[in-house]
Amino acid sequence: MRRAEHHGVIRRLRDRRDDPVTVLFRRTFRPMLELDQLERYAADLEEVARHANAGTLGCFVDKRSQQGIVEIRLYERWFDGRELRCDELAHREFDASDPDTLVASSEFLAELEEWAERQSDQRETSYLEASVEDADRQQRALEQASAGDELARILDSVDRRA
Repeated sequence: MRRAEHHGVIRRLRDRRDDPVTVLFRRTFRPMLELDQLERYAADLEEVARHANAGTLGCFVDKRSQQGIVEIRLYERWFDGRELRCDELAHREFDASDPDTLVASSEFLAELEEWAERQSDQRETSYLEASVEDADRQQRALEQASAGDELARILDSVDRRA
């Protein structure tokens, strides 16, 4: 059985449909020269979207039962702008015949859900910080280009007077 709940970034993105768009990653390609890379990136984004829709992007808990053993795992899946990554953060097995299993597995599950929320919040914070830094860089570049254009106009007008 898989239980996928939306935490952090994905939950907030789903909840904020009217908010302005936040760009997490930006890549540019030269269409005629890098067509294969562009197609691979598009396929990667489709896979990221599938995981986001399935609740398996960010931190998520996976529970499976097999032959009287229940496995509970915490995974973190994220896209770093280049590739989709997935790490197993925690894993425990519980024997269903053990009388203490219900309490122990419930406590472990609660701990993992808390951990997942914290991890997702941290990743969201890092995405938002990177987005703000990128916007700042773009603004500085725009201001620098504008200042350069203005200086060129001033020099051009001085040169015409001379």
